[in-house]
Amino acid sequence: MIRHTPSGRHHLGLTLACLTTVQWGVQVVLLKILLGSLDMYTIAWARFLTSTVILLPFVLRRQGLQSLLRLRGWPLVLLLICIGASLTNFLTFMAALEYISPGTAQVLMQLAPMLMLLGSMLLFGESFNRLQWMGVIVLVSGLVLFFSPRLDEFLGDLESFLGIILILFCALTWAVYLLAQKQLLTALSPETILFAIYFTGAIIFFPVSRPADYAALDGPHWIILICSCMITLASFFSYAHAVSHAEASRVGVIFSLSPLVTFLMAWLFSIMMSGSIEPEQLTLVSIAGALMVVAGSALGA
Repeated sequence: MIRHTPSGRHHLGLTLACLTTVQWGVQVVLLKILLGSLDMYTIAWARFLTSTVILLPFVLRRQGLQSLLRLRGWPLVLLLICIGASLTNFLTFMAALEYISPGTAQVLMQLAPMLMLLGSMLLFGESFNRLQWMGVIVLVSGLVLFFSPRLDEFLGDLESFLGIILILFCALTWAVYLLAQKQLLTALSPETILFAIYFTGAIIFFPVSRPADYAALDGPHWIILICSCMITLASFFSYAHAVSHAEASRVGVIFSLSPLVTFLMAWLFSIMMSGSIEPEQLTLVSIAGALMVVAGSALGA
C-alpha cells in the first residue's frame, strides 16, 4: 500500500491548520450552547445534512461518486474506518459536553494529537525524537495539574466522570479518523471523503432526530446553529487540506492551541449571551496545567 506523503507546501498547510484550530475552538462553545435547546442527534443531523448539500455539487463535478463506487480492498476499508470513527467522534463529543465544560473537553482532547503522532510514527514512518517524548511527559503532567484542584469533584460526581470517559474515547476515535483519512488521501479527494461521512451521518441520524425542535429556536440560536453547520464542513475541509500539504506530526503543533481558543470564546459568549454558557472557572493551578497541556502537545508536534 502506497503511503501518503505531503505536497511540501508547508506554509499553506500550517495556515490551514491555524484556520482549523480557530474553528474547532469556536465550535465547541457553539455546541455547548445549542445543547441547551436541541438534543445531540438533532444537532448532528443538521450539521451532516447541510454539509452534504453543500459538498454534493463539488463531488459531482469532480466525479467523486464514481471514485467511491470503484473503491475496493484497503481504500474501502479505510473509508469505512473514517466513517465509523468520525460519526462516533461526533456523538461522543456532544454527549460529553452534556456533562463537562467546553474548556475541559478541549484540554482532554489534546490527547488526540499525541495519539495521532504515535500513529504517524508507526504507520507513516515519521520521526519521534527526545523533544517529542518530552512533550508527552509535559502534556500528561499538565493534565494532572489541570484536574488536581477539582479531582474530588470529577471523581465524586458520576456525570462529570462519565463526561471525562466519553472525551477519552472521543480522543481515541479522533486519532483513528485522522490517521485513516490521511492514508485515504492517496485514493480519494478530501471533498469525497467528507461527503461520504456526512451523507452517511445524515441518513443514520435522521430517524432519531427531531426537526420540529428547530421551530422553537430564537434568532441568536438560529445564527449559532447555522454557524455550527458551516464550521462543521469548513473545519474538516481545511484540516484535510492541511495534512495534504504538511506532515501530520507538524500540523499537530497548531491544533494544540485549540483549548486556549475555547477558553477565550467561552468567556466572550458568556458576556454576549448572558446565561447561555458559563466561563471556565480556573484556578492558577488549573491555568498552569492547561498551559502545560498546550506546551506538551506543541513539543510533541
